[in-house]
Amino acid sequence: MPSLFYFFMENVIIQSVMRMDQQKTMEILSSLPDDVTLVTVSKHHSKQEIDEAYRCGCRIFGENKVQELKEKYDPNYEWHMIGHLQRNKVKDVVDLVSMIQSVDSFPLMQEIEKQCAKRDIVMPILIEVNISEEANKYGIPLSEVHSFTEQCLSFPHLKLQGLMCVGPLCDDQKVIANCFEQMQQCFHSLQLQYGCDMFRYLSMGMSDDYEIALHYGSNMVRLGSIIMGKRNY
Repeated sequence: MPSLFYFFMENVIIQSVMRMDQQKTMEILSSLPDDVTLVTVSKHHSKQEIDEAYRCGCRIFGENKVQELKEKYDPNYEWHMIGHLQRNKVKDVVDLVSMIQSVDSFPLMQEIEKQCAKRDIVMPILIEVNISEEANKYGIPLSEVHSFTEQCLSFPHLKLQGLMCVGPLCDDQKVIANCFEQMQQCFHSLQLQYGCDMFRYLSMGMSDDYEIALHYGSNMVRLGSIIMGKRNY
C-alpha cells in the first residue's frame, strides 16, 4: 500500500511540473534582450514547478500574496513582491524578498522604512503606477509620480529603483501601447532628473503584452502563464 501511495504522489508531482513547456521557456529566455530582467510569476504554482523553472534558467520569482510567498520561500532563489502589499504584512516580507515592486502609498513606504530600519537593511523598491486609471487596480496616478518620488527619497532604508505598472486589461493593442508609451516617457523624464542609477528598472509587461512592453522600453518583464502554464486556482 505505501508503494502505491508514493507512486501516486510521484505522478501528481510529475503532472504538475509538466504543465510548464520547457522548450517554450528556454525560447523566451533566449529571445529576451540581454538588458531585460525576467521575473517569473509563480503565484498558484507549486514549489516543484518553481524548481523546474529554475532548472530551465529562471532566476527571479515573483509572488502576489504574502502567505503564499512564505509557504514556498526558498533562500536559494531570489524573490520579488509584485502584488498589493498590506501594511500589516510588511514585517513578514522584508526578510524574504530582494525587491518590493508594488509600492503604491506613503503609509506603505512608512511601514517598509520602519521594518527595514529595525533590521538595518535597505530595501530596493519600485513605484507602482496605475497607468490605465482603472478603479480596480492599485498604484498611484501618473500625474503624481514626480511628487511621490520626492517622498520616497526621504526614507533612508528605501532604495528607489524605478517604476512598475500593470497594463490595461483589454484586447486593444493600441490602448495597451499608449499606456506603455506614457510609462516610457515618464521613466525617461525621471532618469533625466534623478539619474539612471536611481531609475534603473521599468517593470511592465506580462504574458499577454510583454512584447508590446519591450517595444516601449521595458527592461523587466513579469511572466507567469506563458512560462509556468495554467494555474491551479
